[in-house]
Amino acid sequence: MFMFVGLQAKEDLSKIYPVEHIRLNEKQIQEAVTDNKFFGYFINGVEFEEIHYANGQYSIKIDSGQIIRGSWKSRGDHNSGVCYSIVTGKGHESDHNCARLYKPKKVTGNNNVYYYVQRNETLLYRVIAKITKSDSTEIIELEPKKTIKKTEQKVLYCKRYDGKVFERKDDCGLMEEISKTEYDKGDQKITESKKAEEKLTIEPFPKPEF
Repeated sequence: MFMFVGLQAKEDLSKIYPVEHIRLNEKQIQEAVTDNKFFGYFINGVEFEEIHYANGQYSIKIDSGQIIRGSWKSRGDHNSGVCYSIVTGKGHESDHNCARLYKPKKVTGNNNVYYYVQRNETLLYRVIAKITKSDSTEIIELEPKKTIKKTEQKVLYCKRYDGKVFERKDDCGLMEEISKTEYDKGDQKITESKKAEEKLTIEPFPKPEF
């Protein structure tokens, strides 16, 4: 649960009209949001916290715990606002989605309240979210990296006909499979008769005489 909930009751954003408030220009937007942490909620009630980093990076954490990252930039001239580009699952950034930023004309209790405003389907500008600056400078933590477990390969211990022992993965081939205890004893001396017997299993046919 976000800290914002306890700060003040939620307003009905559908009843907030942008024309009754002060629109921020590009410089004011930069001064208001850069390297500051905000708690807020969208018009549908979903809460979030966000940070606009000075290097142009952006992070927003939704109340479900999901963290979305991307970049932001302010725009000026006659259409001042703040624009966002969100990183998709494939690592690409979406096109910039922009909003105007307004400050209430009358502020009671907290001077760091702002409204995001966008044009709706009827081409009217309406408030879509409200944010309040946090006193905390804590940075939104990165999502924990997912650990990919490697499938462990079966280890076999093998002995060659001359007594030398080896560690192999999955298959001893023509060598004899032995226990870990026997492998730990190291290379073993094999008698000449034993060598001959082992070799016969590999070369069962006598060499032809010329």
